[in-house]
Amino acid sequence: MRIFLLLVLVSVCALVNGQKIIHIDTSENRYVSPKGYRNPELMFKNFSATTYNGIPYTTDSLKGKTTFVNFWYEGCLPCLAEFDALNDLYDLYKNNPLFQFLSFTSESKENALRVADKFKLKYPVICIEKDDIYNMIFNLGFPTSLIIDKNEKIRFIVCGGFSDQENAKRRIDSIFINELDNILNEQTQ
Repeated sequence: MRIFLLLVLVSVCALVNGQKIIHIDTSENRYVSPKGYRNPELMFKNFSATTYNGIPYTTDSLKGKTTFVNFWYEGCLPCLAEFDALNDLYDLYKNNPLFQFLSFTSESKENALRVADKFKLKYPVICIEKDDIYNMIFNLGFPTSLIIDKNEKIRFIVCGGFSDQENAKRRIDSIFINELDNILNEQTQ
């Protein structure tokens, strides 16, 4: 297990430094590239938790909507660098009744609230245990973002990011808008 975690850590560091791929599942030789990984057969893990301000969410909250999910923690510089771009992404789709945005962190509710206030996060922040997060993101690193379809299937995964806001925004705009548009268009057909 330690070797596997070490490999995951090395892979995440490689991605942040511009390498091509990250291993997602050693048993099936699946990889996540900086441009994302598509596999509509992966299901989002069951969860039940609340936001830092007490709003409950469960796996059932995902049914019927395309959901953008972001995983972060305060000590992750690329996580912090993409907050402005994620706010913009949220603003772009927030009025679409078929869309929702969720954010998960292992921070305490108090820390999550402080970070959300500091970075003016506009979307729900759900606080869960670190082990639960790693389970939900297949032991990948941070930040990790997923797009989940209306049937709770993970349609797209991206892990890692840039430590500066300009590159973080460019990456989020170039990857996620197209993916979300395609999945939302499928949902309306």
